[in-house]
Amino acid sequence: MMIEMYFYQCSDGWAVRREYEDIPHKTFKSEDEAREYAKTLSHIKGYKLFVIRDGGDGRDRVI
Repeated sequence: MMIEMYFYQCSDGWAVRREYEDIPHKTFKSEDEAREYAKTLSHIKGYKLFVIRDGGDGRDRVI
C-alpha cells in the first residue's frame, strides 16, 4: 500500500503532511520550498504526492 503525501496552503504558509497524520510534517513560508521538499521526500520514500488547493475536498495529483 502506497502512502499519500499532501502539499497544501495553510495559515502558516505551505504545509506538507503524510496520510494518516493530523498535523503537518513540516511547514514552509515559500510555496517553492514546500513543493521541492514534498517532491524530494515523496520520491525518496515512494509516496504518492497530491496538492490540496484552498483546503477543499478536491485534490490534484502533482506530477
